[in-house]
Amino acid sequence: ERVRAVIDRRRQIRVRQTSARTRDGIDVSGVVFALFTLGEPAETFFVTYDLVEGGDAPGPQDLRLVELRDAPGGNGMMGRQVIGRLADCFDEEDQWAIHRFVQAVHQGNGLQPMQVERSGREVWRPFLYDPRRVRAAGVLGRTFNRETQLWEDWTRAPMDIAVDTFRRLLEQIDFDRLYDIQARDALLREFSDSFRREMILQGVLRVRYVERRDGMPISVGDNWRPEELRISEPFDLPVQHKPLRGRGIRVLHAGFTQLQPTHPDVFRLYRYDFWRSAKRLEVLPQRTDFERGALRALAEARLQAQREMANSLLRILNSPGLSRLALGARLFEAMEMYANRPDVRQQLPRETVNLIREMRRMLLGPGKSRGEERLEDGEEAS
Repeated sequence: ERVRAVIDRRRQIRVRQTSARTRDGIDVSGVVFALFTLGEPAETFFVTYDLVEGGDAPGPQDLRLVELRDAPGGNGMMGRQVIGRLADCFDEEDQWAIHRFVQAVHQGNGLQPMQVERSGREVWRPFLYDPRRVRAAGVLGRTFNRETQLWEDWTRAPMDIAVDTFRRLLEQIDFDRLYDIQARDALLREFSDSFRREMILQGVLRVRYVERRDGMPISVGDNWRPEELRISEPFDLPVQHKPLRGRGIRVLHAGFTQLQPTHPDVFRLYRYDFWRSAKRLEVLPQRTDFERGALRALAEARLQAQREMANSLLRILNSPGLSRLALGARLFEAMEMYANRPDVRQQLPRETVNLIREMRRMLLGPGKSRGEERLEDGEEAS
């Protein structure tokens, strides 16, 4: 005989410094840890269908994990609990495996009345010895590290899975939400619960299907009354598609420490850009209203100047006893007067100024009057 591996059936904890990237591309770092063992039996979870009264027949996609919490003022040791959540956390392979099991239970009438059980912390002494799990961890659990060129034992696999799961979940969250003062605690709590749940589901576990005796759907917020439920025998989930489950590893807990930006300079620039963008969004409506008001005032002033010029020119055209030359000179003098007024000149387009110059040349011949010189000096200054 030859010793293949030495397996420690006590609880093992491993930590690893790792980095990940958020959905908007910001690198963060933290410490990921996992608590796991080979010496304790698989954890048992309750599952049920998320049904709608009068709806279609349930399918694999309707399976939910039943999470219980203590009722307000209650005590979990005395069974005063409520359904806190129906979590959709099983992958497709586990959903189909549980669904086929539930259908077989229904056909064989394998549901029995649920008994009231006192919950409490289970301590296993001595630690459970399962030859299949120990053999799987000792043989299949060994991995070859290409960096160190050494074979590593079964305790490396849980951390590899934990890091991959951590990165996959984090890349679905924006960096700003991690540092949002109002929603930070709730988001981190949800992120931590999802990470812990997914890691536990990676290991060996059992499920028991429950349903109400009266056929009504189980809903969030209902009181957990075992005397009103029917339950199946425990069902071990298949191990083929789960690396940790195939090695016989039970994950007890997983988590991570506080997340910090990997590159503080990039973090500060990102926060500044985010702050500037937010301020721009706040100022944009006010700036738009201001520009709209300025354009409206400019249009009204131009219209008023045009009306005043038109009325003045109309009075000159209606003046009796003037020759054509005198009439033209009077018209030009009036237009030149308006063009030299600062409040009117600002409203005149450049084409109008050119038109006045051309009319002056046609009516009075070459040369520059003092008014025209003032007009051109004002045009150059503007």
